[in-house]
Amino acid sequence: MLSQWSLLILLFVLCAAVHAGHAASLAPGDLVVGNLSGGQVLRVDATSGEVTVIASGGLLSRPIGVAVDGSGDLIVVDNGVNAVIRIDPDTGIQSLVSEAPVNPVGVAIHPDGSILVSDDDYSEPIRSPIKRIDPLTGASSQFASGSNLFAPGGIAVAQNGDVFVSSRSARHVVRIDAASGSQSIVATAISTFGIAVDPMGDLFAADFQSDTVFHIDSMSGTKGLIATIAGAPFGLALAADGHLFLADQRGRVLRVDPSNGDWTVFASIPGATAVAVVPVPVPEPATAVLLLVGLVVFKQRRVPLIR
Repeated sequence: MLSQWSLLILLFVLCAAVHAGHAASLAPGDLVVGNLSGGQVLRVDATSGEVTVIASGGLLSRPIGVAVDGSGDLIVVDNGVNAVIRIDPDTGIQSLVSEAPVNPVGVAIHPDGSILVSDDDYSEPIRSPIKRIDPLTGASSQFASGSNLFAPGGIAVAQNGDVFVSSRSARHVVRIDAASGSQSIVATAISTFGIAVDPMGDLFAADFQSDTVFHIDSMSGTKGLIATIAGAPFGLALAADGHLFLADQRGRVLRVDPSNGDWTVFASIPGATAVAVVPVPVPEPATAVLLLVGLVVFKQRRVPLIR
């Protein structure tokens, strides 16, 4: 019969097994970069900056947007083949999710797991909709549209479910309310593709015309200049430690400190456009249950009284 200490150790081993699964090629904090000119999706190591190929060729032609879904798979929008593509980051295997987008530009994962795509589609009666793609069936439905979203670019989703979309031609950023679906303009006079939202709901945006990076208060629309970086910044992502990563049109991936505007070249990737950061995983419920049981066992261990 196992002692209480042995049982506790066994429970912690089981906890580790829950997390182990299969060895992933991507670690939390790593970057995923779309190489528009090379038809590749690349990994940039969060520590060393080393660049390795995750997937190349196959369905990929011009990967312009990339996101990481809840299971760790990569969701790529490609405006060379006008499709949404899923990539297993461990094997590089590609699978077609949907061919619904006419001219996809940006991509994000909605809290319900569906895929949001900004589609610069001029053929529809209501131009440039934001499409919602079912990740299992590939079925497409309209998530939002209208004149505020003309020529959409990047998409970012806040923790409360609000969706932010940049309009390249209108030079503004639009909020789509999670509860009502109503649209409001958050910031104006900004030509941006890459946008990101922080845990407080405020925005970061890269202006490719003025070569600037801004912080935007999502309530007041006030813009604060973070840095001026010549190179037409395009893709933008926010890391868990608060740093920004930019892909610019000089073939650089830049790391920017938003607190002081300092920036460094993190990696050199000619043709880099989209950039995403692999999120830090949330502990699984099964692990929490096992830990709780282990703590209960530990707490119930009897200690002899000293008399």
